[in-house]
Amino acid sequence: INVNTKLKHHLLFFLNSTPSNQMKLIILSYLIQAISVLGTSCPPQSQILDWNQITPGLLNQISIGSDGTMMGVNILQQIFRWNDNDWSPVTPNDGRLIQVSVGNANNIWGVSENDAVFKWNDNNWSQVDPTDGRLKQVSVGSDGTVWGVNANHELYKYSNNYLFIDHGFSQISVGSASNICGIQSGKVYKLNVPSSQATADNIGQWTHIPGPPLFKYVDISADGDMWAIDTNNNIYRYICESDGSGYWLLVSSPDGQLTQIESNNGIVVGVNSGSSYIFKATDKYPKCKSIISGSRRLIMNEQV
Repeated sequence: INVNTKLKHHLLFFLNSTPSNQMKLIILSYLIQAISVLGTSCPPQSQILDWNQITPGLLNQISIGSDGTMMGVNILQQIFRWNDNDWSPVTPNDGRLIQVSVGNANNIWGVSENDAVFKWNDNNWSQVDPTDGRLKQVSVGSDGTVWGVNANHELYKYSNNYLFIDHGFSQISVGSASNICGIQSGKVYKLNVPSSQATADNIGQWTHIPGPPLFKYVDISADGDMWAIDTNNNIYRYICESDGSGYWLLVSSPDGQLTQIESNNGIVVGVNSGSSYIFKATDKYPKCKSIISGSRRLIMNEQV
């Protein structure tokens, strides 16, 4: 009989009778044992994290690459790059984007207010597939992997042309080809593609990452680190256990909370919900390498 079974037995006895002093000591003994056995595996409910405001800077959206390249856009759709001390306008300054995605300095994509998709090439913005390409949000990884979501919540992968993947996604995040996650109906899903099974037709498996009832934004870095924001602008970090499982940890928010969060290479940044200030935090947690949970397989456009 294990500690948990003994503990349940004695707690039931305690609830249905008036225990003697000896029984109280027995129950206390098993409680202490249970705490010593289970204490290290019980996840904390929240974590205090120090946030520092990056000043000056008023941006609506921000993105950071695996090499530390950081860019963002403001309410006027102007594009800026962080130069370690200040925000510098990205030239040519006639470029206008509502969202930018940075995989690294060599992989920078964005979308305009009319859902046109652009890529940064040789110090200039070039439109990608102007005939068929219309996305409301795009995400590029450190290896150049590009996915996006259109106005109909349809999910696409781009590789010389747009390949339809799935529907019902409100947002997608790409850290690399092996680190992709997104939001579907307020839930976070991660794409798992075993290298031995990856083919042109086998997109992979979407694994649901259980958590708070409704997420609105998720980010995954090139090394698999995941952060998310729920519909109340609360911040969560996905923490891994040694067996590959994990849980969402509630993280303290700066003033005004956050509406968007990004992480890469140990750097965590976000935009708050009040004045669009940019905040930066220090990454203090181990990386998550695997996720084991229920999943569904995707073969091209089919869900099996």
